[in-house]
Amino acid sequence: METGEWHKEKIEEMFNEQDQRAILAIPISERLPSDSITWAFSKDGNYFVKTAYMLGKSCNLDGFHKAWVTIWSMEVTPKVRHFMWKACSSILPVRNVLKRRHLVDTDLCPLCKLEPETVFHALLDCPVLQVVWVECYLMSEVNHTEEI
Repeated sequence: METGEWHKEKIEEMFNEQDQRAILAIPISERLPSDSITWAFSKDGNYFVKTAYMLGKSCNLDGFHKAWVTIWSMEVTPKVRHFMWKACSSILPVRNVLKRRHLVDTDLCPLCKLEPETVFHALLDCPVLQVVWVECYLMSEVNHTEEI
């Protein structure tokens, strides 16, 4: 039976004093709606592992959601979408991730040996790979010119 009051004994039993004061300071609705369990960090109130994961990583959940929708709606193969998601989530098995997981001894880039191998370094910043990107670009230009 709803009385329109907090069950003070239950609150005292379950929470520390600071939390008790905070809870008891919340006014109870005069409409007395039914209680329900909701997850504050999702739009629909449902708990999802991915929102808890992003919250744990202290990420912008709205930005993450938009990026997620963009990546998974791209017209590319599933493997490419999966790779992009891993790259954006910083979970590709680059050296700094592997070292943090105690799977390798060094996080140094195995190609240039100049900097830690992060996702950004492995895909864009490594001087050895920048040569590869330039070669790929030049090859695509040659192929494009031959098609014309």
